[in-house]
Amino acid sequence: MFQKKWGLSLSYSFCARSDLFPMMDLSVPGIRILEVGCACGATLIEIGAQNPTAKLYGVELNEKAAAIAQTYAKVIAMDVEHVEADEIPERFDYIVMGDVIEHLLDPWKALANMRHLLAPGGCVVASIPNVAHISNLYNLLRGLWEYQDAGLLDRTHFRFFTQREIVVMFQKAGFEIEDMRPRQFEVPAPIAELRNELLSLRSITVRREDLDTLQWLVRAGRK
Repeated sequence: MFQKKWGLSLSYSFCARSDLFPMMDLSVPGIRILEVGCACGATLIEIGAQNPTAKLYGVELNEKAAAIAQTYAKVIAMDVEHVEADEIPERFDYIVMGDVIEHLLDPWKALANMRHLLAPGGCVVASIPNVAHISNLYNLLRGLWEYQDAGLLDRTHFRFFTQREIVVMFQKAGFEIEDMRPRQFEVPAPIAELRNELLSLRSITVRREDLDTLQWLVRAGRK
């Protein structure tokens, strides 16, 4: 009912992406942070609570969510794929893109544009779903590729990435990966059994980390 009326998901729009905080040094006085797809500003609020001197900015497509986030930060209501560097005069120490890149039509161009918004020494910090997760392979082998309201096969995802393709995408956009961490969760027994069988095969090389990782957390700086 709430989502239908306001066009906002309670589980997404008001959720702070604290899983990305270990990828950043949030203690720096006056740190400048831009969150792309900031929704209602929960992540920016949490950052501001940890560092009251932080300068907080956001870009959000949903105008209603952006209006809420503007209470806590300087937020532009627009499509990040149409943002040009000269439209945002500030330069940032961190640009946060939590589960955003896979929703873009041209994430390669968007990342290249983000590069020009970074201050010297600045980084992009992102979380990106891993299409090679064992749950996807399990369903594929059963003839299933069912889009959902959330998760790896969110129906609003335009792009899908493996770890290798994430690295290639950032490199082509002019970045160097500084840190890359897997985010993993337990899977049901039948899916775990398939994973173990795949790992036992000698005819193909499969890394367990690729199968177990639901999302990749990335920090990348300019080359």
